[in-house]
Amino acid sequence: MRSADAASGSLGRITGYASKFDVWSTITERDSTGGIVRYLERVQPGAYAAASTRDPSGIRVLHSHGHDSLIGSRPIATLDTLTEDSTGLRYAGRLLDTIAGREVAPMLAAGVLGSSYRFRIDDQAWDDHPGQSSHNPTGLPERTIRAATVIEVGPTPFPAQTVTTAGIA
Repeated sequence: MRSADAASGSLGRITGYASKFDVWSTITERDSTGGIVRYLERVQPGAYAAASTRDPSGIRVLHSHGHDSLIGSRPIATLDTLTEDSTGLRYAGRLLDTIAGREVAPMLAAGVLGSSYRFRIDDQAWDDHPGQSSHNPTGLPERTIRAATVIEVGPTPFPAQTVTTAGIA
């Protein structure tokens, strides 16, 4: 699977939305005691404003957050842009012509992957008792991310936000 970028060591351009604004996602994780915690999470517009001004070269593009058993934590692409737009956090880069890049390229081309990202929370709001609503019928606690610093982005088969995208151009 080669494109016009093959001479430059690239399999093409990877693009996607690592996160979209105002989408409620159910998060299930372990707490410090090993117990299971579930809550709803959304990101508000403006949360990634700093990402648009930051040099993206220090942010890694990994498949499944580096947890893929075959690819591991090897970068699959170089990141050219990471910007916040009216939809969410958009990224684009060059898919590397490596074993890792070649493994992911057909999945990107087939459109079977979403995206995710690793981040540090800089500002958030919690509602521990929101009550029941159309987006939260069981009344789970809700977290709104108001500002975050992005550390890593990339495609994954199981994104927390099922509306995210990942593709190859």
